[in-house]
Amino acid sequence: MNIKLSATNYGSNMVKLKNILSVFILIQAKIIFIWVVYVIYEYSLY
Repeated sequence: MNIKLSATNYGSNMVKLKNILSVFILIQAKIIFIWVVYVIYEYSLY
């Protein structure tokens, strides 16, 4: 019973971790995208 409970708890923690990671990756992708657009814009000015 205890082992089963800890296993489900571990599973939910993994899901939480995956959600946090996916959000972090999305934020990173947005930052990189904005940076790339900014660099292209800067170069187009010169």
